[in-house]
Amino acid sequence: MNLTLKIWRQKNAASPGGFETHEARDVSPDMSFLEMLDMVNERLIAAGQEPFVFDSDCREGICGTCSLVINGVPHGGRKGTTVCQLHMRHFQDGQTITIEPWRARAFPLVKDLIVDRTAFDRIMLAGGFISVNTGNAPEANALPVSKEIADLAMDAAACIGCGACVAVCKNASAMLFVAAKVSHLNYLPQGRAEKDRRVKNMVAQMDQEGFGNCTVTGSCEAVCPKEINLDFIAKMNRDYAVAVVKGELKANSGGGSGSVCGGWRRIGLVLLHSDCDHRGFSAARRGWTSAGCFGWRRRWRGPGLDRGIAGRLGPDGICGQAVCRQNQAWRHSPVRSLRQSGLV
Repeated sequence: MNLTLKIWRQKNAASPGGFETHEARDVSPDMSFLEMLDMVNERLIAAGQEPFVFDSDCREGICGTCSLVINGVPHGGRKGTTVCQLHMRHFQDGQTITIEPWRARAFPLVKDLIVDRTAFDRIMLAGGFISVNTGNAPEANALPVSKEIADLAMDAAACIGCGACVAVCKNASAMLFVAAKVSHLNYLPQGRAEKDRRVKNMVAQMDQEGFGNCTVTGSCEAVCPKEINLDFIAKMNRDYAVAVVKGELKANSGGGSGSVCGGWRRIGLVLLHSDCDHRGFSAARRGWTSAGCFGWRRRWRGPGLDRGIAGRLGPDGICGQAVCRQNQAWRHSPVRSLRQSGLV
């Protein structure tokens, strides 16, 4: 196979960059994409030219180091496949291939096709530790975990932290990555002791790193080489809502005259309307009182919601209604879910 490569070249983040055209000759269909790039680089070195740089490590789809946007799609667009697992038989002889780095403000470019993804490391560091006993491995049945929960935790733990979800998202959101890292510990009993602190700290660090907000387009799930499901974002939103509301309950455990708060506030990817007068807190009802609630003050439309939200609050006194693009149902409002589960 003979191919034409348009490769992004850039000395550093402060320098201007652009595409360079290189010819890849006599490419075997059985080569991996990275092996093809190695071959092109070897020919550049032999010709006395500077090779282009790119990330790679295990080349087995495990480490998450490889990070290339190929023809506009992270990892090349093959379902459940990283760049290092992508083979040249999926391309046509004579085809022109465009190769770019991840593009996101939170992933500053280092050189050519390499970006700095240490923002992910700082998010995981913010998650902290889990409470386990050191020493010998515990007996297998000491902490019973259902098969369903074990499978979900394993599915979330499959995330390799490559950053394709950020690269493909129009908002450069890291919600899928953070949700996977939060959920795989929060599902298991070993991680539940720090569950609330973990999700709040990791979401806060994600925002601090400059990642965008999630508008639930689903593009992250589509390009994820480990096929991490959007359900984990919903799981993280529930965990975050629990942590926030439990913190508010603790801060207001003595009751009081309530507060008047305006506008919308974000809990995970959902927006809760809080433009109402809570008029106190009722421990007996384990939730917000409905007295004095003025109902909705405004309509809101925007990315992430399928329709405007308006109306008056019902007798249950719930102070937030969110209809997200994924669930499209009032029953998925975090505050309502918390009330139904007895957590607040």
